[in-house]
Amino acid sequence: MNDRPPLDEVALAEPGAAARAASSAVWLDAAELHALRLAAQGVPAPGQAAAVARLRDALARVDGARPVIVLDDPVLRDTRAFDAIAQTLAAALGADGSALAQACIVVLGDPLADAADERGAAAASALDTLTDAVADMLFEVRRRADGYFENQALPLPGYASAGTDLLTAEAVRAWLAADADAGVHVLRGDLRITWHALAGAAAQAIGVDTRPASAGSGTDALAELLGANLLHAMHRLGCAGEAPQRAEGVPPRRLRCAPFDWRSRVAARVALHAAAHASRTAPRLAELPAARRITTGTGHAFLHTGRGPRALLLVNAFGIPNDVWHDFAAALAPEVAVYLLDALHEQSADAGLTRLYYTEPEAPSRYADAVAELLDLEGLASIHVASWCGGARYALALARALPGRIASLSLIAPSFAGAQDYDGADSAYENNLNTMCSLVARMPKAAESMAKSMLAMLDKRDKDEARSGGHASMLAQADAVTRHWLHAPFVTPSNMVDYSRQLLNFRAHRIEAQRDDTLAGLPALLVTGQYDEMTCATRAHAIGDALLRPLRIELRGGSHHMIHQNAALLAQLVGGFIADPALAAGALPHPRLCMAAPPAGEEMESGEL
Repeated sequence: MNDRPPLDEVALAEPGAAARAASSAVWLDAAELHALRLAAQGVPAPGQAAAVARLRDALARVDGARPVIVLDDPVLRDTRAFDAIAQTLAAALGADGSALAQACIVVLGDPLADAADERGAAAASALDTLTDAVADMLFEVRRRADGYFENQALPLPGYASAGTDLLTAEAVRAWLAADADAGVHVLRGDLRITWHALAGAAAQAIGVDTRPASAGSGTDALAELLGANLLHAMHRLGCAGEAPQRAEGVPPRRLRCAPFDWRSRVAARVALHAAAHASRTAPRLAELPAARRITTGTGHAFLHTGRGPRALLLVNAFGIPNDVWHDFAAALAPEVAVYLLDALHEQSADAGLTRLYYTEPEAPSRYADAVAELLDLEGLASIHVASWCGGARYALALARALPGRIASLSLIAPSFAGAQDYDGADSAYENNLNTMCSLVARMPKAAESMAKSMLAMLDKRDKDEARSGGHASMLAQADAVTRHWLHAPFVTPSNMVDYSRQLLNFRAHRIEAQRDDTLAGLPALLVTGQYDEMTCATRAHAIGDALLRPLRIELRGGSHHMIHQNAALLAQLVGGFIADPALAAGALPHPRLCMAAPPAGEEMESGEL
């Protein structure tokens, strides 16, 4: 929405008049407008009665003054269906709809930079949302390599003129005090903030330099990630201009919004991100609110959190602490009941190594029996399954063992190390693990030296990548405060021995060798990371296509550790998928997620200790 109507000069009202104008108006937000649209169609919806009551209240509590209704709705901004909104509100009111004829209906054609309504809205303002889009990318980098921007400038996104127009609450109040005539009015603002200016202000707030995106045919990954975040923010605000354009029907009025110190607000918002970054710690799964443990008749313990009409079983990578799922489970918990195989006695005494999977060759079949017990115990006819890394093989085995009881599979950054007769090859990391664990299995006394070698190699890789300055190596890293999860198998000789046994059992569990159509009708999602250097996406796609025919999604900028690093985004994706497996490209929750074709070919390197 970059068309800019002529400026509608409105003198600033006296503070008392502006306050009275604002207090007499009823502001309706996106959720309330959605409920009212459904009410107009005769479709019941949560929150509908409250929204209709607020609309009636706007028409009833006027004391002789003209009723004023302010609509702040991204959908309305995006579609520009301004001329139809009065009819929609009237239909929602039913018999009381005629009272709208004398009302002043104000549509915010641009979002508010400083969100404020008569209820003192606590929600983030449009400027907060846009600032978060920049800060989220800045601190996603710093979580991996805190000093990355000491040697590298932040590349600004392309399209130097891209930006958005914003309104201010003061400008809206002034207009309400001066010109609240009956009818529908669309207000736009003259406060324009470009992406470059916004990113520059956010970066400056934490001492990060900026530069133009790289010219030429090469890609600039950080600029692309920043652009994707900003595009998503504008879509949420209704400013992305993605809906089919139509005539607005109501000429907009553009209000002067100066003076407005938006840079100080950006700096304050970024400071909140910086404070959260400075105090970050690795989460603990057992500390999720309302988490409870369930023990089956055979003694298997499952952790359960969340509630909702759908249930999801999480299958972890062997040897890695279950804490890696904390943020993902927390994001799903309001709407999904989440379950995960867990064990109370396996906490910190053994430095975080989990011994829940691949403890022996028969472990996958016993796991399937435990899940069947869990479903019966919880009264669940079926359950969705999401796996990470090596948990993919357990997920496939579970679907084969419990036909009809597994509702869908979501394989996130899957590893099929050791698979044969498929395209692709083991990654360098998978090769290193196999070499090391095979040696430890033959010579347990070598466990201590092998563990030290592996830790040294991991530490060296992290330091080298932090110094190299390359965005690819940096984006492949785990977050600094959670690297001990990856190191857990190698911190003690006993961990090394147990992990080696798990890894060899995992590599021998070639469930993917059973090529048939048993799972072909099962809804499936396969998510790979653009910068996952620890597994092979080519092989994952080949196995997925042969057995499941999944929806293939790539997370731009995603590493192997995406299940924690991008937990909220992946929870949106998986939550949407299990609610409606017919996921379309247009339904993906963020531009960083894209439908992925199998890679034409990957260069795989062999790694040796």
